[in-house]
Amino acid sequence: MSMIGIGIGNGAKSKVIGYDSANRPDNVNVGNMDTGQVWTKEQGSFGVSGNKIYCVTNTISDSINCDFGISDCVVSCLCRGSNSRAGLRLRAVNDLNRIAVVISSTNFISVIEVIEGVVTQIASVESGTLYSVEHEIKCILKGSNLKVLVNGVQKIDVGVILSGTKHGIYNTSDATGATWDNFLVEGL
Repeated sequence: MSMIGIGIGNGAKSKVIGYDSANRPDNVNVGNMDTGQVWTKEQGSFGVSGNKIYCVTNTISDSINCDFGISDCVVSCLCRGSNSRAGLRLRAVNDLNRIAVVISSTNFISVIEVIEGVVTQIASVESGTLYSVEHEIKCILKGSNLKVLVNGVQKIDVGVILSGTKHGIYNTSDATGATWDNFLVEGL
C-alpha cells in the first residue's frame, strides 16, 4: 500500500494512509474512501448524506473499517454522537477482537476493548463536549499505548492489548443523528 505525501508546511510530509472526506453524492451505500480503500462492513449499513457518513441501520455495534496494514498510527475523525455511543473502531482483528473509542449521550468519552468477545471498558472520562455537537476525536496508537484527544485536548492515556490493523467508525444501537466526516489514518 502506498502512502500519499501531503505538504504541511516547513517541508514536513503527512503520512496519510487512508482518508475519507465523504464529499460525494448522497447514497445509502458508503462507497470508497478518497484514497481508494474499500470500506468493509462488519455489521450494519452505512451511507453518505450531506457529505457526511451516517449509519443507515440501527443495530447493535454497527461498524465499518478498512485494513490499513498498520497498528501504530493516528486515527481521527469529526464525529457527532447519537442517542447512544458513536466514535471510532481501532486495531480490530474481527468483531470479537477490537477497540472502540466512543462519546456517549452522557458526554463521557470511553475506551472499550473487546478480546475474544469479552467487553471491558478500560477508561472513561468527561469529554468536555456535547455528544450532539460535531467534535474531533483523535487516537494515537503506539505500541501498547493509546492516547485519545477530543478537540485537541488529551482526555485519555491508557494501555491496550490488541494490535490489529483494521480501523474505522463505530456506533452502538440507535444511530439516529450520528455522523462521521474527514476520517483519517496516518502513519506515525
